[in-house]
Amino acid sequence: MNHMQTTRLGFCLFLGSLGLIALSTAIAAEFKHTQAYEVRYEHGECTLPSSPALVLGTIAAIALLLAQLSANAMGGCVCCCTRNVNKVPSRNISIATLCLFMSWITFGFSFFLLVAGSSMNQRQPYKNQWIDDECYVVKPGVFATAASLSLVTVMLNIIFYLAITTKKVEDLPVLSYPVSNGHANVDGNHVISVSANPVGDETKEVPTRKEG
Repeated sequence: MNHMQTTRLGFCLFLGSLGLIALSTAIAAEFKHTQAYEVRYEHGECTLPSSPALVLGTIAAIALLLAQLSANAMGGCVCCCTRNVNKVPSRNISIATLCLFMSWITFGFSFFLLVAGSSMNQRQPYKNQWIDDECYVVKPGVFATAASLSLVTVMLNIIFYLAITTKKVEDLPVLSYPVSNGHANVDGNHVISVSANPVGDETKEVPTRKEG
C-alpha cells in the first residue's frame, strides 16, 4: 500500500469516525430530549428544565460540521479548483460533483435540526419563553431524522473524496524500462534491447560498464 492509498484510507476512517459520533449522539438525544410532561406551569407561564439533549445535539452538530468541512478541504471544490481536474476521470468528476451538491443539502437540513433541537432543550425559566409566550418541546423524530441525514451526509462526503482523488490510469506510476517500440531485458552485464521496425526485427546488444 503506497502513501496515497494510506492517506485515503486514513481520511475515510476519520470521516467515518465523525459520522459515527454524529449518529450516536443524535440518536441518544432523541431519547434524552425534554418531554411534554416535563413542562411546568405557574400563573399561566411555563418553564422547561435543562436536558442532556442540549449537549448531545451540540456534539452531533460539531462532528457533522467537521466532517463536511474536512471532506471539502481535502477533496477540493470540483467546480472551482481546476488544478488537478485533468488527472481525474470525467466520470469521477460527475460523481464527485453530484455527491458534493447532495451532501450540502443533507448537511443543511441535518445541521439545522440539530442546532434548533439542541437549543430547545436548554433550561427555559419563567417569562423567558420561545415564541408567543409559550414553551415548546422538540417533537419526536427530530433528532432521529437528523441522525439519518448525518449518516447520509458523511457517506456522500466519503464517496466525493474517493471519486475526486482517483487518478486516471495513465497517470499512475508504472515500473518499466523506457523503450520506444519494443521491450528491454537485462542479461548479466549487457542490456539487450529489442525494437520493431517496418523492415524487420533488429536486436542490439549494448555493452555496459562492469564495476570492480
